[in-house]
Amino acid sequence: MNKFCAVVPARKGSKGVVGKNLYPVGGIPLIEHTFRQLDLSKYIDGVIVTTDDQQVSELARSHGYLVAQRPENLATDSATLDDVILDLMRSNNLEEYHSFGVFQPTSPLRQAQDIDGAIKLHRLNNFMSVISATEIPYHIYEIFEYDKDKKSAAWLRAKSTYRNRRQDYPEKPIYFMDGAIYIHCCQSYKITRSLNGNMNFLMYLIPSERAIDIDSIRDIEKVERYLKIMSIENSKK
Repeated sequence: MNKFCAVVPARKGSKGVVGKNLYPVGGIPLIEHTFRQLDLSKYIDGVIVTTDDQQVSELARSHGYLVAQRPENLATDSATLDDVILDLMRSNNLEEYHSFGVFQPTSPLRQAQDIDGAIKLHRLNNFMSVISATEIPYHIYEIFEYDKDKKSAAWLRAKSTYRNRRQDYPEKPIYFMDGAIYIHCCQSYKITRSLNGNMNFLMYLIPSERAIDIDSIRDIEKVERYLKIMSIENSKK
């Protein structure tokens, strides 16, 4: 049986929003949104919460999840998600699973149907990696880096390829990884050792209005506005 494990990384330290994982969003702790999404999923066989936060641990256990104590060296700003996943593999926490997904607490607007849709996409395509993304509302030819000291800009695409007219732009849309969903086959991940799948993956599209990765109070305010609008619309049904 191809068992699937959900991994929720929840480090205690946060610079943008202090105590971010437990910060109230829509009347509940931020991380509770992710827990409720996972509880509604049809395809998840187990959940592991990797954390160094006692309160998060208690909340996770109240959902019946396994808690993996995050080592101090993996609870720093310099530790990556890949470091955390590889540590879980070395500790045999993922040994019984065929595939796993990483679902960060900072994506509260991800839905259970997104999780199941991405897992289904993974299973229907020979267990190829799946990563969520959203379409960028701007075009690559309009994006540039700016050096304030030199008072100069540099296009992300070479200037010789820049097109002045929008109708001349290539029609292919541009996407960015929104951080909501990363799904991998355990054996494949042991080879790539990268949640980005070395850029070979299937994309699961998240609508831009729900692709909010919380890193600041402003992001939380955006989520609160969205939840309020959804609450009003649902009350009309």
